[in-house]
Amino acid sequence: MYAVQELSRDRMTVPAILISLVALTGITVSNANTEYIELESFDVGQCIEASYTAPTTGRTSVDLIAADGTGTVILHVNYRKEWGSRANSFILNSNIGGWGREQVVEGVVTTPGMVMALEICAQDANFSISLNGLEIAIYPYRINVNITRKVEFNSWEYDSILLTLGTGSSQLAGQWTTYSATVYPQYRCTCFLSFTQLNTQ
Repeated sequence: MYAVQELSRDRMTVPAILISLVALTGITVSNANTEYIELESFDVGQCIEASYTAPTTGRTSVDLIAADGTGTVILHVNYRKEWGSRANSFILNSNIGGWGREQVVEGVVTTPGMVMALEICAQDANFSISLNGLEIAIYPYRINVNITRKVEFNSWEYDSILLTLGTGSSQLAGQWTTYSATVYPQYRCTCFLSFTQLNTQ
């Protein structure tokens, strides 16, 4: 079982070296259940960050989607609190002309409303997937990661609330982190947040 650490919802308390907040038209909030960002590029060394509240029941998903218009899902990260035959689990998969074999991470127990900070980082041959700072899975690439052009969060009509959705990069063995293109739907504002944080731990 994973001991999931609850994080604060106050995202602005992070020590930052550079902070800028401006409007960005490239981000779209499409409806109450699905929010997404469109990317100009994505490749090895970059990360996706999605922070959202844990659902009471049901599921949530974060999908990395290709720009080819065929519905190719490079990575599907589906948290199931209680849905189908799974509970307290992440289901990882890809849809490349059809869904592949599921990779399952079990024992991820959350409490309703707690913040789930999911980070998906593209490494040389796989994704590193972390939750609240704890790596929970390594997912080998099934298709080239650099065709990712859209990141989508879906609450599937359950009570999970998206707090942030953005991209970033990790450099210098995890000492620097840069995030940008962040959605804040709870404020009904589509904004661009860029900051560079020096991790001194």
